[in-house]
Amino acid sequence: MRIQSSVLNPVPGRVPSLHRATDIVRWLAGLLMTSLFAATTVAGPDPAVAPGAATHADHGHMSDRPSISRMVSTLSAGTRPVVIMFSTPGCPYCRALRTEHLDALERAQERLGILYLELDLADARPFTVELGVRVPPVLDGLGNGRDLARRLSVRLAPTVIFLGPEGEIAERLVGYGARDFYAAYLDQRIADGRQRLRAR
Repeated sequence: MRIQSSVLNPVPGRVPSLHRATDIVRWLAGLLMTSLFAATTVAGPDPAVAPGAATHADHGHMSDRPSISRMVSTLSAGTRPVVIMFSTPGCPYCRALRTEHLDALERAQERLGILYLELDLADARPFTVELGVRVPPVLDGLGNGRDLARRLSVRLAPTVIFLGPEGEIAERLVGYGARDFYAAYLDQRIADGRQRLRAR
């Protein structure tokens, strides 16, 4: 969503003529609005949604429990990067990122040699692990997606992280601002993650 008013969209790096107090107030309001729309913050559960309720539109892409089990086993093996998008229900930037880039990434994950999944920042459903699968250090002591987000200090949605057995193996992508370059950033992070795993 873009606000077209030049008052609410100051040009980055350009300070407007500040001859009057109203100009200052408008300029500061524009900066505030720009920063508020940059990313969706995690503000806790929506009081309008009953606990445990989920709509297909909001949670249709959230990873199911078998994917969580695959995440644990993939991280334990340490041979493929695990790419996780942390999202929140109703987040328009998450939906755009998913539609424009991550749905295709999910379809190509076997060919790319990665595992992709999406987790809700506030997901308190317990992780399930198959018997005999060693829990990697990055997941040790964690019970759910919310715990993982906290351990990794993920506070904004969307945030895409790249994990190996010990933790992050490439620089995370926070927000969805540079759309024209996002695919290149994603490819580079995956390549960096693969290289880091090979060097272990």
